[in-house]
Amino acid sequence: MARGIQDKPNVSAPTTEYPSGDITDFAAGVDPGTPVDREVYADFHQFYDRVFSLIGKTFNGLADNAINGFELVDGVAEFLIRKVNTSFTLQTSSSLDSWTDVVHGGGQFVAVNGSCTKVMRSIDGVSWVESAIVTPVGFALMLSLSYGNGAFVLSFVTLTPGVNDVYRSTDGINWTIQATGASGSLTKLRFLNGGFISSTIVANGFVSKSADGITWSEFPLPDTRSYRLSYGNGVYVGVTGTGASPQVITSLDGETWAFVASTPVQPWLSIEFGNNTFVVTSFQLGAANDVMTSSDGVNWTLRSSGVVENVIDLKYGTGLFIAIRGGAGTAPVLMSSPNGYVWTEVPAPDTNPWTGFTFGGNKFVAVRLGSSVADSVMIAL
Repeated sequence: MARGIQDKPNVSAPTTEYPSGDITDFAAGVDPGTPVDREVYADFHQFYDRVFSLIGKTFNGLADNAINGFELVDGVAEFLIRKVNTSFTLQTSSSLDSWTDVVHGGGQFVAVNGSCTKVMRSIDGVSWVESAIVTPVGFALMLSLSYGNGAFVLSFVTLTPGVNDVYRSTDGINWTIQATGASGSLTKLRFLNGGFISSTIVANGFVSKSADGITWSEFPLPDTRSYRLSYGNGVYVGVTGTGASPQVITSLDGETWAFVASTPVQPWLSIEFGNNTFVVTSFQLGAANDVMTSSDGVNWTLRSSGVVENVIDLKYGTGLFIAIRGGAGTAPVLMSSPNGYVWTEVPAPDTNPWTGFTFGGNKFVAVRLGSSVADSVMIAL
C-alpha cells in the first residue's frame, strides 16, 4: 500500500523518465531519506492518500487549516492536470480536408473546412458525418466559427471588395448568408456575454456585435489593429499581437473601448477567461515571459511559464486552461493549467499542427489537416 506523501520528503524535478516529477520513497528500517523506489507524483494512490491526509488537517481547527485547505485544492487540481493531459487521443474525421475550426453548440460539435465548402458534425467528437455548404459568394477563406443563442455563425474573407458577410445556421447543416455591414472581415468571432462579437481584419479598426448573427452593429476601436476578444468579471478585454504598447483594450459594453495604460509588448495571440482570471498567451518562440494574467483586464502580471510559447489556441473547461502550441517548424504540444501560470506540458499524439480547438460537452476537441482521415481530430474524453 502506498505510503502518504508526508513520508516522501524528497521531491525531484520532472525528467524524461518521470515527466510529472518523482518522489524518493523510503521504507521502515531504513534511514529516512534513503532512496528505495521512485514513484510518479500524482499517482492515484498517492493522490488518494494525500487528499484524505489534508482533509483531516484542513478541518481540525488548527491555525494552519487555511494553508492545508489550499494544499488540498492544489492537490486535486494537480491530479486533474495529469488526468486531462494523458487522455488526448486521435479520432477519424469524415474526410481528409483542411478542417480549420470547430465549435460545440446545440448538443453537437461542428467543424468547417478552410474553403467554407464542407461541414462535419459529431455528437461525441468521435463519429463524424459530412455535409456541403453552398458558397454563392465564390471563393471564401474560412476565418472563425462560433455558436450562441441557437445559431452557428461562420466568418470568412472573400476576394470581393466590400463583402464582409457571415454564414449562419441553426442546425449545422443548412447555411444562409447574412450581411454584417462591417468595414472588414470578422477575424476571430466569439460568443461572449450573450452575443456574437469580433474585431475586424487588421487596418480597419472596428468591432462588430450581434445578438442573433442576423442584425449587426459596428463600433470603433482605439486604433486599426485587429484584436482577439474575451469577456469575464463584467468586462470585455481585447489583445493584439502587433505594434507597440499598449496592446490591451477594455470595454464594459463591447461598444466603447479604451486602451489599458501599459502592458508588456509581445505577439499576444490568444486570450481566455476562466477561474476568475484572464489568461493571454503569445506566439513567440523561445520567449522567457510568454503568459500574462489579470482578474480585471486592467492590471496585468507577466508570467514566466517555462513551457507556454508559440501558442496557437487556448481554451478553458473542466477547471483547466488547455493550450495548443505549434506552428511552422514546431511540433505541437499540449499544456494545461488550473490558474494560467503554472503549466504542465505533454506531447500531442503526433507532430502535425492543429488549427481549430474548442471545449463543449465536457470535453476538448481539436481539428486540423491530418495526414489521413484517421488523425484529423483530437479529443480529450
